[in-house]
Amino acid sequence: MKTTLHMCLLVILSLLALSATCLAEQIKFADWVGIEEPDPETKKNRKKIGTYAGDGNSSLWLAVTASVKDRLELTLMSDRTIVSDYFSYRIDRVDTLALRSGIKGCNGTCLTDEVEKNGELIRIMRRGLRIKVEFDAAPDLTRQPSFSLQGFSRAYQWLLAD
Repeated sequence: MKTTLHMCLLVILSLLALSATCLAEQIKFADWVGIEEPDPETKKNRKKIGTYAGDGNSSLWLAVTASVKDRLELTLMSDRTIVSDYFSYRIDRVDTLALRSGIKGCNGTCLTDEVEKNGELIRIMRRGLRIKVEFDAAPDLTRQPSFSLQGFSRAYQWLLAD
């Protein structure tokens, strides 16, 4: 009986210790979330912030790059295969439509580009309410997910904080 109790306690303590070291830190900032997790390549913690579209099929992420200090990695993810090499975005209802080229990844379901930390896109996102993104997905669909910018400024401050 004592041996069984000791074994159960040992298993429970081991599971608690293992789960504490493996789980990523996640913080909620209104509609944005901040995640700090170990980078498998560098073995250091890497921060990223992101949000999901209202349709639940797309997400938008910003992450600190390991190589360049004044740039961030912007990633658009979709539940469908992305066929275009670019995406466009419009913040709020401003008539200006901006194009960004992207590098495909995630087995074709994401586009990644680098943006300046204090560049025009970040400044406009900090003041905006919504960002609408447009891209082409298979089969012959133009997707136009819309992402809330509520909480972006606080999430962005957390992303850049040491």
